[in-house]
Amino acid sequence: ILPIPKGEKAMRRAWMRTAAVLLFVAAAAVLSFPAGQRAVRGYRDGLEIRTCEENKSQETDGYVRLRESREEYNRRIFTQGQSGLSDAWGYEKGAFNFEGTGLDDEMIGYISIPAMDIRLPLYIGASEENLMKGAAVLAQTSMPLGGEDTNFVIAGHRGGYFGQAVFRDIEVLRAGDTVEITNLWETLEYEVVKCIVISPDDLDAVKIRPGRDMVTLVTCHPYTHNYQRYV
Repeated sequence: ILPIPKGEKAMRRAWMRTAAVLLFVAAAAVLSFPAGQRAVRGYRDGLEIRTCEENKSQETDGYVRLRESREEYNRRIFTQGQSGLSDAWGYEKGAFNFEGTGLDDEMIGYISIPAMDIRLPLYIGASEENLMKGAAVLAQTSMPLGGEDTNFVIAGHRGGYFGQAVFRDIEVLRAGDTVEITNLWETLEYEVVKCIVISPDDLDAVKIRPGRDMVTLVTCHPYTHNYQRYV
């Protein structure tokens, strides 16, 4: 057995140190990637929400017509008995018919839930694209304007893309907690009255109640599974 020359020993130690540093950097990058994604997503959400606030309550004919068309839509689906209502995840494709709504953009405001520590952009139609970006109002449920004979059903994943929580922590909600919906005209505040678990085909649980002004949150249940709905 021959001794290893001192120069070669030093070179090996240098290579080992370099490899250790590279391994540490790679591990740090992997661990920090979700945090970076969350930061980017949070920044983008903040921009969209600020844009919504800047456009809020504009006194223009377009905004008047837009509100009128949404109110007419709410009256129509109530009168028709929400005939096209289906499970939230049945709307991943062909989510919503925009005809007559006057909408130029699917983002219609944002939702804030202090107990869950979330504030998310709110879109029309529970398409996969919209559910990747935030929360979404199901087709054949009310536009988020409030008022008698309305119930807008908002779907969200239990943990979203880019590290978002979305509705992951929905089970922390208790009766009395508040849910705020900000549209282009005002902020509506609702109070949680009950939380239930339903099957995906139990549509009566999320329908409009005559004379009531409601918002319903819905997500998959149990957490990490998708065979029930938490409402």
